[in-house]
Amino acid sequence: MERSGTTWTATTLRDLLRPPLPRRPPAPPVPRARHGPIGMRSAPISPLDRSRLLRVGAIDIVCSIVNMQLWWMGVTMLQGLNWLQEWHLYFDQTNFIFIANEPGTVKSKDDLFTLMKSRDFIQKYVDLIEGQEIRNIVEFGVFEGGSLILFNSLLKPKKIVGIDLKLPLEHLDGFIKERGLIDNVSVHYSTSQSDNGKVSGILDREFGGEPLDLVMDDASHLFEHSRETFINVFPRVREGGWYVIEDWTADYNDGAPLANLVHKIVDMGADHRVLNQIVINANFVAVRKGKAQVTAADLRDRLA
Repeated sequence: MERSGTTWTATTLRDLLRPPLPRRPPAPPVPRARHGPIGMRSAPISPLDRSRLLRVGAIDIVCSIVNMQLWWMGVTMLQGLNWLQEWHLYFDQTNFIFIANEPGTVKSKDDLFTLMKSRDFIQKYVDLIEGQEIRNIVEFGVFEGGSLILFNSLLKPKKIVGIDLKLPLEHLDGFIKERGLIDNVSVHYSTSQSDNGKVSGILDREFGGEPLDLVMDDASHLFEHSRETFINVFPRVREGGWYVIEDWTADYNDGAPLANLVHKIVDMGADHRVLNQIVINANFVAVRKGKAQVTAADLRDRLA
């Protein structure tokens, strides 16, 4: 609510010159408000007006709280991102180091994790999902665990599950245990993203039938593997949830390029009931699930 000053009533010259009636006592001085910005005068407020103002004020406060909560959902990820350098992020008492395309130059250890995602890459993810409730997340391809831990800190999901072909990472498992994240951060090793039976078993146990809000495929970047993962996992994504394929321009000369899969998936966007939004940039392709219920068999036909 905005405060306003006193409304002064204009008087005529005759009223100003006319002396007061002898039998009428002089009017008492108008009380001034004790509170408010310096130099502002306020007229007295009647009990009825005061009651109305209090009710309006209470409504404004409630609305402000609701709006603040909605706003906070959208900016929480942006607030507190302390980039010490363009390649060094310190967040949630953890260091994240972007090592570009030179894996092995720096190793994750203790409270330091390496990332293959740049500052701009992370910002694109923030722009994609800010203001949305992200409860259940799956990441295929955890590298050294950096993005898994970062997204857990940023989004505060109910559950985030990492799946990777590599052997157990001692530093990652130790960090999860030390920070008390066992209940909401889980990593499954020695698992190929294209092993549909094993992946399905993991998702069934971890999420108990709950739909997924965000799936990130940052694993092999091979056409066949990525297609099998999409066919198997996309039906588990909720309406309005996101499925992201990272580094879609990668071409490892092992069969068809990953871009071919992206083209097939984008073609599905012609049916907005299946995909109601598609976001494409140099780092990833993100598709948002529509209202239609699609099965693995249906997707296999569409992506043949």
